[in-house]
This record gives sequence, C-alpha cells and structure tokens, in this order.
Amino acid sequence: DPSSTYVSEAQYIQWEDAGAGADDNNASYRMSSISGGPTNYSLAFTAPTVRQKAAINAWAIIDPGVVLQTVQVPGADGGQLQLGVKRTDNGDGTWHFETCLHNLNCHDGIGGVSFTFANGVAITNQGFHSPEWHSNEVYNNSGWNVSTTSDSAVWLVGAGGANANVLRWSTGFSFWFDSDDPD
Repeated sequence: DPSSTYVSEAQYIQWEDAGAGADDNNASYRMSSISGGPTNYSLAFTAPTVRQKAAINAWAIIDPGVVLQTVQVPGADGGQLQLGVKRTDNGDGTWHFETCLHNLNCHDGIGGVSFTFANGVAITNQGFHSPEWHSNEVYNNSGWNVSTTSDSAVWLVGAGGANANVLRWSTGFSFWFDSDDPD
C-alpha cells in the first residue's frame, strides 16, 4: 500500500556487548518503502539509519500522540521491553487504545499482558496481532486469549508449550481495546 509507512529494524548481537551490559542499544531502524507485488516485492530505504534505537521509537516520531515507556526486566534472562500507547477519542464517550509491546532483548519470552483500570470501567473491542512465524520455524502462530475483569483487560498466550507464540526478543505484538475511561 503506497500510503503505508514502513520501518525496517536490524538488531546486532555481539557477545562482548552483552557481557559488558551494553546490550540495550543494539537495534537500529530505517524508514523504508515497499514496491512491486503481488508476489515479488522490493524494499528501499528512504532515510538514514537511526542508530541504537528500536523501530518502535519511529512510531512516536511519526505520531506525536504516541507515548513510549521502557521497562527493564531484572535477572540473567531479563532485558528491555518497550511499550508504545496511542489513545484516540472515538467521539462517543469512549477512547480507542492502540498498544505495541516490543521485546528488545529479554531472553524470557513474554506470555501475557494486562492493562489495569479503575473498577467498573467498560472495556470493549479487544484485539491482538503478532507477526507470523514462517520458513519452517517450530513456533505456532496462535493468537493470544483475551479476557476482561471488573478492572482489567488481560491477554495470555494459548497452548503450545515450548513452541507457544510468546513475545520473543526483537519482536513486537499489538494489542487494542476501547474504554469508557480515557486514562
């Protein structure tokens, strides 16, 4: 789609960086365009490389309404996660929330996400998207199960054991919902 915005990310893994605790700056991104199709596509870079920043950072630059938060997961298998959130007024007393959780380098895959609200807030229109594993990867492509309680919306990975569709490093999953509370 020519009206779409494409962002390409590369992540460089180097054992000395990781050993020195300097592994949170190994992703870089470039704005891109895609042409061709419907079966053969070409990728072209349209801007210089933004070094030491994951592609999720481009979302906040393209759309100033996006708020990014960074979380450091402690422990030997921990790492850095980034959450992007965009809130849009639906004009009917509800707000639409688009979120993306990016796992930069957390070795432990993320198998659940919860958004907590004040008790009694109405949550509707929940959704989920993850990129599909391909090229004979062993991981399944099942969507996450969503449920709501009186104060939260929760997404959890489904069945699959070691091959479940968890949020692995250098990957982002999208979650969305509508709420009658803007906060």
